[in-house]
Amino acid sequence: MLIYSTSSEFCQGDDFIRDGVRRLLDPAPADSEIWINRFGVRLAGTESNVWKVLRNMPPVAEYLPMARAFVCAGTPAWLNNTRDWWELCIEHNVPIWLIGVGSRQNNADMLPLGKHLIEVATTRDHGAGKMLTAAGVPHERFLDPGFHAPYFHPRPKIFPVVLTYRHRRAHHECDQEGREAAYVGLWRKFRDAIAAVVVHEPDEIAHARRLFGVEPFFSHDWRRYAEVYCATEHYIGGRLHGAIPVLAGGGTAHLLYCNAKTEGVTAHDWLPVTCHKHEAWDDIALGRGHDPAEVRARIQADFTAHRGYIQEAVG
Repeated sequence: MLIYSTSSEFCQGDDFIRDGVRRLLDPAPADSEIWINRFGVRLAGTESNVWKVLRNMPPVAEYLPMARAFVCAGTPAWLNNTRDWWELCIEHNVPIWLIGVGSRQNNADMLPLGKHLIEVATTRDHGAGKMLTAAGVPHERFLDPGFHAPYFHPRPKIFPVVLTYRHRRAHHECDQEGREAAYVGLWRKFRDAIAAVVVHEPDEIAHARRLFGVEPFFSHDWRRYAEVYCATEHYIGGRLHGAIPVLAGGGTAHLLYCNAKTEGVTAHDWLPVTCHKHEAWDDIALGRGHDPAEVRARIQADFTAHRGYIQEAVG
């Protein structure tokens, strides 16, 4: 049995990462898997977490001790809010696998406490790597596992440009008025080429209708996003895991998003991706300048190397 720290049907990026991690691990058909969903819910004014309120989920303490491994898929956190599970692993000597984890985390003291249980560790950015290095945990860096979701592959490019609207702040200072102005400016600049407006959260649908006057694409089935993104030539938007499937499908990406998290793609100079702050939206210019087949080959090589590293460590 594998227990995953992840989320499901909460954030498409988490779903992409989780499915990429599963493809890297390649569990056998008869292997049991449990996803412990790490997102908050509010019932009768009280905040909880979804696995605590699902009627068919027993307490994590009942089944985690039986796991072959506790897999931290980096979705949405690998140390943040997972202290109780690390403590259970330490108490019951359960192996810990860190697969494609990213970003600096709280609870750094858990790393030395659980270090002896970490059988394999891979990262997708410098923030996670720096924490593991400080704790003396051997690790290697690879692409974000989201690149390896099994449903991401090249499709005919029927969408010249997709604009993905993000209503919430993308981790740097810019007020709501400024964010909306940037998206409206991009809409006007590339209107003739934009084939679809996409949103990742259902409460963004009304905002997108108001700003652009069109019906945006949204789906609770994260796999449907592959049908759009992998058929997109140029991505413009505020979602890192909107850019990743476009890149995996052979397109280019221009992120209206600029923080430490984006270093996971910008650090690879062979990926055709740029990052821009909202106030610099007009700097975005479309262009190819890359060989999609070569990019795909390098993504596949990363998958092969990542999977081989994991298999060598855990069998």
